[in-house]
Amino acid sequence: MSGALGVFVDLTATLGLCALVSATYGLILRHLPGRRLRGVVLGLLFGAAAAYAMAQATVYGEGVRIDARNVLMLLAAPIAGQTAGLVACLLAGSMRLALGGQGMWIGVVSIVLSSGIAAAFAADVRRPRGGYSLLQFAGLGLAGCVTGLLLLALPANTAYAASFLPLCAVKLIGTTGFGWLLSRQKPALPLAPDLRPAA
Repeated sequence: MSGALGVFVDLTATLGLCALVSATYGLILRHLPGRRLRGVVLGLLFGAAAAYAMAQATVYGEGVRIDARNVLMLLAAPIAGQTAGLVACLLAGSMRLALGGQGMWIGVVSIVLSSGIAAAFAADVRRPRGGYSLLQFAGLGLAGCVTGLLLLALPANTAYAASFLPLCAVKLIGTTGFGWLLSRQKPALPLAPDLRPAA
């Protein structure tokens, strides 16, 4: 399988991580006390999942990795708080640096940019008591598609532009569906200030 369809299939395969992240997230949310500790641990969860997605990514050319890491970067801050978003960004960025390759710096920039979009969303969009809506998550996913434009900075002969639409589709589907499911999970302990929904 080749072309945009092949890229889309490869990307959706990495979204299987979402089920594991969702189950682990629920356990942490319900049983781990302390807002700072919980924020750090949740950040490690999202960052580790993104790192695994990169390690299992489809590799094109000289180390250009196409994967669904930025779905996790887009959701870390809105779902788990700003502390978690920062920790996830640092862990995922470090992993991309360690993997190296032609697309290393573009990959790091995409992680930082996705995390910045997520942090701005978490800070500026009020979280209803029942969690963000599907429409809000869809908007976040569409905003995250901006990072796909970084593929155009790669050498023209690699034809990575064909990956832009599959990346956008996976970001939209993953951010909307996975984000909505995560936001519906209820903690057994009081939420940290940056995790509390708006009144």
